[in-house]
Amino acid sequence: MGYRKGLVDALEKREIPFLLWSPTPVKRKSLKIPPLVQPFDTLFEASTLSPPITHIIAGTESAVYPASLLRRTLGARSSPTTLIRQCHDKLEMKRYLRQHTIPMTHFLEENPSKSAERYFKELGSPIVIKERTLSGGRGIKLVSSAEEFNRLRGRSKIYEAFIQGNEMSVETFIQDGEIKFLNQTQYYVKGSVNLTPAHLPPMLTSQLFELNRRIIRALKIEWGVTHVEFYSTKNGPLFGEIAVRPPGGYIMELLKLAYRFDPWDALIQMELGNSYPFPTQAQKWAASYVIHPGAGLLEEIKGWDEIQKLSSVKHARMKAKPGNSIQNRHGLGEEIGHILFCNPDREVLIKDVDRTLELLQFKMRA
Repeated sequence: MGYRKGLVDALEKREIPFLLWSPTPVKRKSLKIPPLVQPFDTLFEASTLSPPITHIIAGTESAVYPASLLRRTLGARSSPTTLIRQCHDKLEMKRYLRQHTIPMTHFLEENPSKSAERYFKELGSPIVIKERTLSGGRGIKLVSSAEEFNRLRGRSKIYEAFIQGNEMSVETFIQDGEIKFLNQTQYYVKGSVNLTPAHLPPMLTSQLFELNRRIIRALKIEWGVTHVEFYSTKNGPLFGEIAVRPPGGYIMELLKLAYRFDPWDALIQMELGNSYPFPTQAQKWAASYVIHPGAGLLEEIKGWDEIQKLSSVKHARMKAKPGNSIQNRHGLGEEIGHILFCNPDREVLIKDVDRTLELLQFKMRA
């Protein structure tokens, strides 16, 4: 459920029959069974399909909760309903993990009788307002005034204290309740550049992995892939949020480049109950740059040809061209292009990423 190219590639390579359900049209022409294109909240008689569906993989965030419901309808392998709800709703997630003493930023829920001034007194300024059921950077606002807070507040929101600290994530592959593979990703430039594996002090790495294990144990996650976001602060790492699905931001592609294994194939094998020979350490360094210049009329792109000549650049795609109108970016998955980097020398990789950020320039008109 939800189109992910790497997942479809791995299924086709294994010659495993599958049906792709996507809420938006899919351009891929190699599918043997035409994709089901309709909203995830639409019911259909999946049990009548031939061959019958035995496993359901949620490839995107919007598919996670509908996939959990469909698993129960079809009797497919499923996780506890409470787990899906806890990971779908940020408020329930943080309430539950706070009870298990997981360190996190201070948060509050909506209380109509509480004034905006009271929220600022308890959380400080700015306040981070998040939509409880959205992810990928969507529905996040930083507010510094009572007027703005009152305009945005509501029962669908969760309010958090702003954290000064670097952001990173841990990706975990779990089978039969056992952690099979761990990776840490550094958010080199928040919202656009990810670096894998993260180059962190050994003590911080140890703290992150232990906190990650505590979160997985507390939620009783038995199988699948998790993506847990953390903040690194002077008092140690703090939990941000968890997604029980393959990560976005091209992190799955970075795992393939850095560790030289196919994480999508690994996910399929775990789903089928098969063992998989996970690597124990990275062979190279990898990075992704998700490109979005902001809203406006794109008049000119500078530096693109020179960027593609850099030694670390392994894949570069620019979807937009001069004359295109670029819309506001509402989520981190929205892009006009992306670049994947890989190099056995971390310093060279970082140099090429920094050079790309310097070279790539967009001339925009409002």
